[in-house]
Order: sequence, then structure tokens, then C-alpha cells
Amino acid sequence: AEYMGALALAVLEGLGDIAPARRDALVARCAALRDELIADLGSDGVLVFPSLPTTARKHTAPLLHPLDFAYMAVFNALALPSTQIPMGLDEHGLPVGVQIVCAPGQDHLGIACAIELEREFGGWCPPFL
Repeated sequence: AEYMGALALAVLEGLGDIAPARRDALVARCAALRDELIADLGSDGVLVFPSLPTTARKHTAPLLHPLDFAYMAVFNALALPSTQIPMGLDEHGLPVGVQIVCAPGQDHLGIACAIELEREFGGWCPPFL
């Protein structure tokens, strides 16, 4: 189960060779989005964004929701620094968190925000099941 994501990624990466014009168009759109976000963030901005569309799922449940990773993957694909901050537990005892995204070279802003949010909300705590 741990290798399913890597296997899917390997298959998808191979598809780029089938439609190079489509791939090139998507790469250009990704670059434009990255440039726009960097301009919006500037040298002192951060974006607070959910880590997942839901609270954490129980072990193996993400296999049934394969696109949940997109909330994190988009910033990875854009090569933007992102810091994950645990924010506590939901009413079912499962972890919730946010990610702080900043412009390249501004990692210190994300880490500073993470420290403050962790201080304010208590940071990581073990889930109860």
C-alpha cells in the first residue's frame, strides 16, 4: 500500500511522452501560476492553506481518496516552500493541520509562522482513537 502513490506517479510521468504538446502547455501554465503566486506573496507574505480537504484519515483510508494529497502536492509541484503545522485534534480525535506557503528564499517566514501557530494552538498531540 505504501508504494501505490509512487507506482501511480511513475505511470503518470510516462504519459508525458505520449502527448508532449499537452505536457508543454501544462508546464507553461504551472510556471505562470508559480510566477503569479510568487508576485502575490512578495518578500513578506505567507499563504495559510489546509493540508488536506478533511482531517487525517485512518491508516489505509487514503487509498480510497487518492486525490486528497493535491492540497500539498500543488505547492510541491510549484516548488514553493511549505511548512506543515499540526493544529490539534478534531472532535473524533484525528489530527488537523495547516500549511504555510511562502515565496522561494523566504522559508524563515513559514518557520516563524509555524512557531507562533504551534505556540498558540499547542502543536502536535497524540490522536485518540
